[in-house]
Amino acid sequence: YHDHPRKELLSLLERPPRRVLDVGCATGATGELIKTAWPDSHVTGIELNRAAAARAVGRIDQVIGEKLEDIDFAAHGIQPGSIDTLLLADVLEHLYDPWGALVRLRPLLSEDAQVLVSLPNARNLWLLNELASGRFPYASEGLLDITHIRWFTRAEMEKMLRETGYRVLRSGRTPAAGLQDLTRPAGSTTVETEKIVLKNVSDEEFEDLKALQILMLAKPAAPGEAAEAEETPDFYRLWQLGHSYLKRDAMWMAERIEAMPAPPRFHLLALARAGREDALANNIKALGHQFFDAWRLTIVAETAMPEAVAGVERIRWLTATPETLL
Repeated sequence: YHDHPRKELLSLLERPPRRVLDVGCATGATGELIKTAWPDSHVTGIELNRAAAARAVGRIDQVIGEKLEDIDFAAHGIQPGSIDTLLLADVLEHLYDPWGALVRLRPLLSEDAQVLVSLPNARNLWLLNELASGRFPYASEGLLDITHIRWFTRAEMEKMLRETGYRVLRSGRTPAAGLQDLTRPAGSTTVETEKIVLKNVSDEEFEDLKALQILMLAKPAAPGEAAEAEETPDFYRLWQLGHSYLKRDAMWMAERIEAMPAPPRFHLLALARAGREDALANNIKALGHQFFDAWRLTIVAETAMPEAVAGVERIRWLTATPETLL
């Protein structure tokens, strides 16, 4: 865990913070800096690492040592709309479901809340050159920290915030060691490394390529601002992204199931609303290709059972009206 305050992230603040929630606060160094600069502020941190949390206790007002998805915020005195400053400093990339985390935190924020986000920059020029060289060198910290689960470029970072109910106000960068002094001839739009040549690179893109982290100041999007989004968020798709297994996960699970003395049986339930039949068909098709076949499926739908699945013994189909479906 780190033990240095994020001054460059706090520099994006537009006004003094009052009630702060620091998710992944580590040792509380950033929270301590906030309380030094703004003594009237109240800082709550969330930190799972016990050693780091123990150090944070003496620096900030409150430390919660629980998983974000398990926290009863009301029990800790955090009510809806009470947080006016949210810190997400290099924490979202460690979560399987950062989309879900942003959605869960959104109701805690006041209408004028400031949301500070820092994420490692997957579009870093060193990293692109390493990939082109056939390398992906995991490390104990930095861009390729072995505990990173998710990866984001600036565009994907903005998209994630927009899809989960936030609007980006401005942004910043932290320089990557070895790249901060990189220059190119005036008027040039090309960037060349040992292995790659990038063309039509704007000045802003060039600065992003040299960045270790992308920093953003965002705010909760007002109801009217949701209509300005490029597309309506598909929260089911976001849930899938956060919970779907990768191929290596499936292989790992298959090996362990085969080693069990008594293989388990799975009974799945699917609720199908009108207009979602395509997704249901895809789910049934996916089940038919599973490595483990001891499963049963119950479907609750508004429509009658299609003939295509009428003869499948593993599927039980229940028809219900919209009023009783849920």
